[in-house]
Amino acid sequence: MRDLDRVDLDALDARLAEVDIQLACDVTNPLLGPTGAVAVFGPQKGATPEQVPILDGVLTQISAALVVAGAPDVRDLPGAGLPEASARRCWPCTAADAAAWRLLPRRSV
Repeated sequence: MRDLDRVDLDALDARLAEVDIQLACDVTNPLLGPTGAVAVFGPQKGATPEQVPILDGVLTQISAALVVAGAPDVRDLPGAGLPEASARRCWPCTAADAAAWRLLPRRSV
């Protein structure tokens, strides 16, 4: 993944552009950098101090390739550093749940 320079999003179903998804998140960390996903949550998941900059660099490369391919740039978005797979941590929520959690700003695909 460290050598990734291109991501092809052409195979994505065009209907995804019409889908409105909101995520509620209790994490404010950005994706990258000293307060990002790898730096903060990597050691909790078993990353060594030596691995953290390497993993952050790989995540930087992947996110840059996604942006070049046309994906929204979420690298500095508060909450983008949500640990683990976001899809595993998402569930339907009520209005009361949404009021208790911070909703991530909407981004278009």
